[in-house]
Amino acid sequence: MDFISAFKSELFRPLVTLLIPGVIAGGPYFVLVGQLVPPLRAFGSRHPSVATAIVIATITAIGLVLENWGSRVETFWDDCLARKDATHKSTWDRYLQLRLKDEIIGQRYLRTFLVRMKFELAMVPASSCAEPARYG
Repeated sequence: MDFISAFKSELFRPLVTLLIPGVIAGGPYFVLVGQLVPPLRAFGSRHPSVATAIVIATITAIGLVLENWGSRVETFWDDCLARKDATHKSTWDRYLQLRLKDEIIGQRYLRTFLVRMKFELAMVPASSCAEPARYG
Protein backbone atom coordinates (compact mmCIF):
# COMPACT_ATOMS: atom_id res chain seq x y z
CA MET A 1 0.00 0.00 0.00
CA ASP A 2 1.26 3.45 -0.93
CA PHE A 3 1.48 5.52 2.29
CA ILE A 4 1.56 8.83 0.39
CA SER A 5 -1.76 8.11 -1.33
CA ALA A 6 -3.53 8.39 2.06
CA PHE A 7 -2.41 12.02 2.24
CA LYS A 8 -3.94 12.76 -1.16
CA SER A 9 -7.38 11.34 -0.40
CA GLU A 10 -10.46 13.45 0.09
CA LEU A 11 -10.87 11.97 3.57
CA PHE A 12 -7.55 13.14 4.97
CA ARG A 13 -8.10 16.91 4.70
CA PRO A 14 -11.42 17.02 6.61
CA LEU A 15 -10.05 14.61 9.19
CA VAL A 16 -7.01 16.75 9.91
CA THR A 17 -8.56 20.20 9.54
CA LEU A 18 -12.01 19.63 11.04
CA LEU A 19 -12.42 16.51 13.13
CA ILE A 20 -9.15 16.41 15.05
CA PRO A 21 -9.34 20.10 16.13
CA GLY A 22 -13.05 19.60 16.90
CA VAL A 23 -12.27 16.61 19.13
CA ILE A 24 -9.45 18.44 20.90
CA ALA A 25 -11.60 21.54 21.53
CA GLY A 26 -14.89 19.80 22.28
CA GLY A 27 -13.81 16.48 23.78
CA PRO A 28 -13.23 17.69 27.33
CA TYR A 29 -16.67 19.32 27.35
CA PHE A 30 -18.35 16.10 26.20
CA VAL A 31 -16.66 14.23 29.03
CA LEU A 32 -17.56 16.93 31.55
CA VAL A 33 -21.21 17.11 30.47
CA GLY A 34 -21.41 13.30 30.50
CA GLN A 35 -20.20 13.27 34.11
CA LEU A 36 -22.28 16.21 35.36
CA VAL A 37 -25.60 15.50 33.59
CA PRO A 38 -26.78 11.94 34.34
CA PRO A 39 -29.85 12.15 32.01
CA LEU A 40 -27.53 12.78 29.05
CA ARG A 41 -25.35 9.86 30.06
CA ALA A 42 -28.48 7.69 30.31
CA PHE A 43 -29.65 8.91 26.89
CA GLY A 44 -26.27 7.94 25.43
CA SER A 45 -26.58 4.47 26.96
CA ARG A 46 -30.14 3.97 25.66
CA HIS A 47 -29.53 5.46 22.20
CA PRO A 48 -25.83 5.05 21.35
CA SER A 49 -26.28 5.60 17.60
CA VAL A 50 -28.15 8.87 18.04
CA ALA A 51 -25.70 10.09 20.68
CA THR A 52 -22.76 9.21 18.43
CA ALA A 53 -24.33 11.06 15.49
CA ILE A 54 -24.93 14.13 17.66
CA VAL A 55 -21.36 14.08 18.98
CA ILE A 56 -19.87 13.68 15.47
CA ALA A 57 -22.04 16.48 14.08
CA THR A 58 -21.08 18.75 16.98
CA ILE A 59 -17.39 17.93 16.59
CA THR A 60 -17.61 18.72 12.88
CA ALA A 61 -19.36 22.03 13.62
CA ILE A 62 -16.70 22.94 16.19
CA GLY A 63 -14.03 22.05 13.63
CA LEU A 64 -15.63 24.30 11.00
CA VAL A 65 -15.76 27.21 13.46
CA LEU A 66 -12.11 26.65 14.40
CA GLU A 67 -11.15 26.48 10.71
CA ASN A 68 -12.85 29.84 10.21
CA TRP A 69 -10.95 31.36 13.13
CA GLY A 70 -7.73 29.95 11.69
CA SER A 71 -8.56 31.53 8.36
CA ARG A 72 -8.93 34.88 10.07
CA VAL A 73 -5.49 34.46 11.66
CA GLU A 74 -4.11 33.60 8.23
CA THR A 75 -5.68 36.76 6.77
CA PHE A 76 -4.07 38.82 9.53
CA TRP A 77 -0.67 37.27 8.76
CA ASP A 78 -1.17 37.93 5.05
CA ASP A 79 -1.87 41.58 5.79
CA CYS A 80 1.30 41.80 7.89
CA LEU A 81 3.33 40.15 5.11
CA ALA A 82 1.81 42.47 2.48
CA ARG A 83 2.96 45.49 4.51
CA LYS A 84 6.52 44.12 4.69
CA ASP A 85 6.75 42.71 1.16
CA ALA A 86 5.08 44.43 -1.78
CA THR A 87 5.32 41.26 -3.93
CA HIS A 88 3.43 39.07 -1.44
CA LYS A 89 0.01 39.44 -3.13
CA SER A 90 1.36 38.75 -6.61
CA THR A 91 3.21 35.67 -5.29
CA TRP A 92 -0.01 34.43 -3.63
CA ASP A 93 -1.99 35.01 -6.83
CA ARG A 94 0.59 33.04 -8.87
CA TYR A 95 0.40 30.21 -6.29
CA LEU A 96 -3.39 30.03 -6.59
CA GLN A 97 -3.03 29.72 -10.36
CA LEU A 98 -0.70 26.71 -10.14
CA ARG A 99 -2.08 23.59 -11.76
CA LEU A 100 -1.66 20.24 -10.08
CA LYS A 101 -2.40 17.02 -11.96
CA ASP A 102 -6.11 17.61 -12.41
CA GLU A 103 -7.03 20.86 -10.65
CA ILE A 104 -5.94 24.41 -10.08
CA ILE A 105 -4.95 25.17 -6.48
CA GLY A 106 -7.25 28.20 -6.41
CA GLN A 107 -10.25 26.01 -7.24
CA ARG A 108 -9.53 23.78 -4.24
CA TYR A 109 -9.10 26.87 -2.06
CA LEU A 110 -12.44 28.26 -3.24
CA ARG A 111 -14.18 24.91 -2.64
CA THR A 112 -12.92 24.89 0.95
CA PHE A 113 -13.97 28.50 1.44
CA LEU A 114 -17.42 27.76 -0.02
CA VAL A 115 -17.99 24.91 2.45
CA ARG A 116 -17.09 27.20 5.34
CA MET A 117 -19.41 29.97 4.06
CA LYS A 118 -22.30 27.54 3.58
CA PHE A 119 -21.80 26.26 7.12
CA GLU A 120 -21.85 29.78 8.55
CA LEU A 121 -24.99 30.69 6.63
CA ALA A 122 -26.73 27.45 7.61
CA MET A 123 -25.94 27.96 11.29
CA VAL A 124 -28.10 31.12 11.45
CA PRO A 125 -31.43 29.34 10.83
CA ALA A 126 -30.20 26.25 12.68
CA SER A 127 -29.54 28.31 15.79
CA SER A 128 -32.96 29.94 15.64
CA CYS A 129 -34.61 26.53 15.17
CA ALA A 130 -32.84 25.15 18.23
CA GLU A 131 -33.79 28.13 20.41
CA PRO A 132 -37.41 27.06 21.18
CA ALA A 133 -36.13 23.68 22.39
CA ARG A 134 -34.58 25.37 25.43
CA TYR A 135 -37.99 26.47 26.66
CA GLY A 136 -39.94 23.32 25.81
